[in-house]
Amino acid sequence: MYNFSKKTGLKEDHYDYKIKVPLDYSSFASDMKHFGLCYNFLLKQGIFKYKRDKHLDLGAGHGHFSFLLQVLNKVNHSLSLDKRPFVNTDNFNHFMNYYKFLIKMRIKKIFQKTSLLGKFGYVDTNSIYYNLPLIPRKIPNISFTQQDIYKIKGKFDLITSVSSLEFFTMEAIFKKVSQLLNRKG
Repeated sequence: MYNFSKKTGLKEDHYDYKIKVPLDYSSFASDMKHFGLCYNFLLKQGIFKYKRDKHLDLGAGHGHFSFLLQVLNKVNHSLSLDKRPFVNTDNFNHFMNYYKFLIKMRIKKIFQKTSLLGKFGYVDTNSIYYNLPLIPRKIPNISFTQQDIYKIKGKFDLITSVSSLEFFTMEAIFKKVSQLLNRKG
């Protein structure tokens, strides 16, 4: 299915990158499933002991991960990189989906507290899904780019890639990530 290209370090796939993908609630809610797992992992590893200044998200899609890290006051600036063109990536649409998700989670928390029915008969009401801030400390500042990762210059304090590393060859992407990462990043 994939052809490996040693020259670019990218895997060639059959995805049509010219299709514009709209920002909607279903994409936000879907990304929240990944966000909770990744956020908890990074939190346990001590990555968020202090706030990071510059963040790069590879295969970022609409930038939900960047948006949420800024809402949670974990990063100052984010660059979301994805090969696909996205529409409606402005903060207004992010906040509309964020508050819709937040309201659903608050209602769900009330009912689950009384029923105590979760996936395995237990509900983790301390989960990040139920404890997102109603009002963020600052308005998120996310930049979007379709630029090739191998042409990006600069240094970053935090580099994330949620469910997108399969589109790269491992040696090439890890070499580039190591070059982009700050010494204590």
